[in-house]
Amino acid sequence: MTSNPDEAELAMLKLADMVVTELHHHSRPQSALSIAKRLKIRMSTLMRCLAYLGDAEIDGQRGLGWVLLHQDDDRLLLSLSDRGRSVCDDNAAQADESVR
Repeated sequence: MTSNPDEAELAMLKLADMVVTELHHHSRPQSALSIAKRLKIRMSTLMRCLAYLGDAEIDGQRGLGWVLLHQDDDRLLLSLSDRGRSVCDDNAAQADESVR
């Protein structure tokens, strides 16, 4: 567990990167449960991260809008929004350019 806000923010940013990267590898929506299992995190931790990555407004702050959440019966499905996929593609292109 982190002890100060800076550490907590860095941990959330790292987790957000992991979630977005995992979703970027899939063209079809993925269940939140399977994402949590693959990343070896608790579902509650994933849900906190999704508040940051989704587009819901919480306490006057709107999320980034990079991840879409869709309820399918009892399953929560996640996928990258067009905006999220664009950010991932741009980051990948920048990484490729920096290697050259």
